Amino acid sequence: MVLLKEELSKSRTGKHAVRDMVLVVDLSSGEIKPVKPKRREETQPVYRRGKAYFVLLSLPENHVAVQVHLVRNLRGVVK
Repeated sequence: MVLLKEELSKSRTGKHAVRDMVLVVDLSSGEIKPVKPKRREETQPVYRRGKAYFVLLSLPENHVAVQVHLVRNLRGVVK
Protein backbone atom coordinates (compact mmCIF):
# COMPACT_ATOMS: atom_id res chain seq x y z
CA MET A 1 0.00 0.00 0.00
CA VAL A 2 1.25 3.44 -0.95
CA LEU A 3 -0.17 6.83 0.13
CA LEU A 4 0.48 9.70 -2.32
CA LYS A 5 -1.01 13.13 -3.07
CA GLU A 6 -2.80 14.36 -6.20
CA GLU A 7 -3.41 18.08 -6.54
CA LEU A 8 -4.41 20.78 -8.99
CA SER A 9 -4.57 24.25 -7.42
CA LYS A 10 -3.95 27.92 -8.26
CA SER A 11 -3.36 31.04 -6.21
CA ARG A 12 -6.12 33.64 -5.95
CA THR A 13 -4.37 35.83 -8.52
CA GLY A 14 -3.61 32.90 -10.83
CA LYS A 15 0.11 33.72 -10.89
CA HIS A 16 1.18 30.54 -9.09
CA ALA A 17 0.00 26.97 -9.58
CA VAL A 18 0.77 23.46 -8.35
CA ARG A 19 0.07 20.13 -10.07
CA ASP A 20 0.81 16.78 -8.43
CA MET A 21 0.13 13.61 -10.42
CA VAL A 22 0.47 9.94 -9.54
CA LEU A 23 1.51 7.47 -12.23
CA VAL A 24 2.10 3.72 -12.07
CA VAL A 25 4.98 2.27 -14.11
CA ASP A 26 5.22 -1.40 -15.05
CA LEU A 27 8.92 -2.26 -14.68
CA SER A 28 8.81 -5.32 -16.92
CA SER A 29 7.40 -3.52 -19.98
CA GLY A 30 8.14 0.15 -19.15
CA GLU A 31 4.47 0.98 -19.71
CA ILE A 32 2.91 3.92 -17.84
CA LYS A 33 -0.55 3.07 -16.57
CA PRO A 34 -3.36 5.25 -15.19
CA VAL A 35 -3.99 5.25 -11.45
CA LYS A 36 -6.84 3.19 -9.99
CA PRO A 37 -6.88 4.17 -6.30
CA LYS A 38 -8.30 1.96 -3.58
CA ARG A 39 -9.32 5.00 -1.58
CA ARG A 40 -9.30 8.77 -2.15
CA GLU A 41 -9.60 11.37 0.63
CA GLU A 42 -9.95 15.10 0.07
CA THR A 43 -7.35 17.29 1.79
CA GLN A 44 -6.31 20.96 1.90
CA PRO A 45 -4.60 22.20 -1.33
CA VAL A 46 -1.48 24.39 -1.31
CA TYR A 47 -3.25 27.30 -3.01
CA ARG A 48 -6.76 28.65 -2.47
CA ARG A 49 -8.49 27.60 -5.69
CA GLY A 50 -8.44 23.91 -6.57
CA LYS A 51 -8.63 20.43 -5.11
CA ALA A 52 -6.20 18.02 -3.46
CA TYR A 53 -6.54 14.34 -2.56
CA PHE A 54 -4.59 11.69 -0.71
CA VAL A 55 -4.62 8.52 -2.84
CA LEU A 56 -4.16 5.04 -1.40
CA LEU A 57 -2.76 2.57 -3.98
CA SER A 58 -2.20 -1.15 -3.93
CA LEU A 59 0.65 -1.95 -6.32
CA PRO A 60 1.05 -5.31 -8.06
CA GLU A 61 4.46 -6.96 -8.25
CA ASN A 62 6.96 -5.29 -10.67
CA HIS A 63 5.10 -1.95 -10.53
CA VAL A 64 6.33 1.37 -9.12
CA ALA A 65 4.33 4.45 -8.15
CA VAL A 66 5.76 7.79 -9.30
CA GLN A 67 4.64 11.19 -8.04
CA VAL A 68 5.22 14.13 -10.37
CA HIS A 69 5.31 17.56 -8.70
CA LEU A 70 5.07 20.59 -11.02
CA VAL A 71 5.11 24.24 -9.86
CA ARG A 72 4.47 27.30 -12.04
CA ASN A 73 5.91 30.52 -10.65
CA LEU A 74 5.20 34.22 -11.19
CA ARG A 75 7.09 34.32 -14.52
CA GLY A 76 5.27 31.27 -15.90
CA VAL A 77 8.28 28.98 -15.56
CA VAL A 78 7.38 25.38 -14.67
CA LYS A 79 9.79 23.48 -12.42
